[in-house]
Formats: sequence, structure tokens, C-alpha cells
Amino acid sequence: MQHHCWMIDRFSALGEKRANIFDDTAYSYADLGRQIDNDLKHIAEEGIESGAVVAINSDYTFEAIALFFALADNKNIIVPIISNTSEEIASRLKSAEADYIISLDNGRFAVRKLGADTPKHAYIHKLILEKRSGLVLFSSGSTGEPKAMLHDLDRLMEGYKGRNEKEINTLIFLTFDHIGGIDTLLRLLSIGGTVTIPTSRQPEEVSRLIERHQVNVLPSSPTFLNLLLLSGLHQKYDFSSLKIIAFGAEPMPESLLLRLRGFFPDLELQQKFGTSETNAITVTSRSSDSLFMKLDEPNLKHKVIDGELWLKSKTQVLGYLNASMESFTEDGWFKTGDLV
Repeated sequence: MQHHCWMIDRFSALGEKRANIFDDTAYSYADLGRQIDNDLKHIAEEGIESGAVVAINSDYTFEAIALFFALADNKNIIVPIISNTSEEIASRLKSAEADYIISLDNGRFAVRKLGADTPKHAYIHKLILEKRSGLVLFSSGSTGEPKAMLHDLDRLMEGYKGRNEKEINTLIFLTFDHIGGIDTLLRLLSIGGTVTIPTSRQPEEVSRLIERHQVNVLPSSPTFLNLLLLSGLHQKYDFSSLKIIAFGAEPMPESLLLRLRGFFPDLELQQKFGTSETNAITVTSRSSDSLFMKLDEPNLKHKVIDGELWLKSKTQVLGYLNASMESFTEDGWFKTGDLV
């Protein structure tokens, strides 16, 4: 089957290398490619046309990842929704102007068409005209209604081209609807790595997976890492395969960083940074026991205005679907709100 998405062709070349581990079952890149092709056939049978806005109501599973790439190949605008709350799902479908919602159940997907056709937001219409896939993510909504952010998914994926193949197994900790989780997924699969998917993000399950599947990299949050240390599970399970613990998504207390350094003196502790608006950003840390970091992303410009960090990225959002663009300047700088 001919594909539009370069990453799917990459999967074919990687063949029997291990791509995903989910529910203690390993899937190869060949398995992933076959599942994508099956999903493309089902998408066509369901009449889901290119340019349609399609929500996936699921967190990461092997099947959800395959469906994500199938929809990207079909040039759809994808809306990952992990919520099980009907009110929140309805709100996000409305904000994203979704045409379909797909629910996954035991590896099968059920498609529901949503309402009558209505004119699309100008940002969505632009992607449709250019025959490009899109991705809608939502802000945390801590200060009001979550903002629906539209990314050019083709452009996001292009940022992962040309990377060298690498043997590495990373646990995907951040969720399907989080830019950090999407970055982990695309980065790992673009280099032929293995993505280990937890069935829950509780310390016991994560620790068990690290030992059983020899996970090398654990991306996580300071809150989770604090719970891990308090649980003592890092002493119950074998963490010897771990090489890197990465942290982000929230501020890291220096006291916790020093405790982690004490418990894991041989591991590299990596600080991560990014925003939903600009994608994950490569940073360089001074050392594993320092919170100092330097922005080191070739596709990013940055400056500090009145103590606030401003960013301009080649992979930043096209815009918000349900909010004003007051966080962006007319010449494209994103005012992060982060003080430096």
C-alpha cells in the first residue's frame, strides 16, 4: 500500500525490530505497519474523508498508535481525547469542530459521525486546502476553558526526519493528549526505538515495567518521581537497565533533584522543557544535580522581554480554535508567561 506519511515507510524498513510493548505484549514495526494498513482500509470503509477532524477517545495503546498514523496518512486532523467524562468529551469535540469520534475497544474501533457539516475555522480550512494532516491539543485549562491548539502534524513529523537508528527502550509516561507524550512517541519511532506503554501510571506498574522489559529511559514528572521515592519501589524492583530519568511538565524542587541524585548516582537526570504551543524543545543541563538549563534547539528562536521568555518555533501551533491569539505577537513570537 502506498503511503503519504514518511514515518510509515520508515516502519516498513525497520521490519521485525520491536516497536511497542503494551500489556506485556511486544509488537514489531512490521506488526505496526500491518495494523496501520488495516486501519486505513477501515477508515475508507467508514467514509472518513481526507481533511475530516477525527477524535480518538483513548490513551496510548498499540491500536491507538496505529490509528494515529493511519489518520495522519489519510490527511485528517487528529484530536486525542483521553477523558472518560461525557461532558468534557463533548466540550472538546465542540471546540475542535470534530466530524467523527473513534472509540477503541479490545483492538476494534467504533466510529460515530458527529452532527451536520458546518464551516470550519480558518486554521483548519488552511490545512484542508493544503492537504496536510493536523493535530489538536488542549491546554490544561487551569485558568479557564482549555485552549484548543491546532498543529500542522506534517510539519511536526518532518522535524524528526533524518535521525540515526538507535537501540533504546523508553517508557511513554506523558499522555496521548500531551505534547510531551506526542514528542516521545514521534522521537522514539523515528529512530527505531521501543515505546513501552504502561497500563497505568502508578509507581508500582511503572517499576514493574522497568524491570520486566529493561526500560532505558523514564520520562516523568517531579510529582511522580517524589511518589516513587516515597514508595521505596526503586529498591524492590531492578532498575539497572535505566540510563536516563527525564523530568518536566512542572517545576522540579531542588531538594527532590538532590534526593534523586543520591538514590540514582549513576543515572543521567535530564531536564525537559517545552510548551503545547511550540512542541518539546531540546535543552542542555549543566549537570544532573543542577536545575540550570540552556535552550539548545536549532529550530527555535528565543528572547527575554521584561523578564518573560518569548519563543518562536518552526513547529509552533497554527493558532487557537477557541481563543484569541493575544499570547502571540503579530510577527509570531509566543509569550510563554515563564519568568527567567
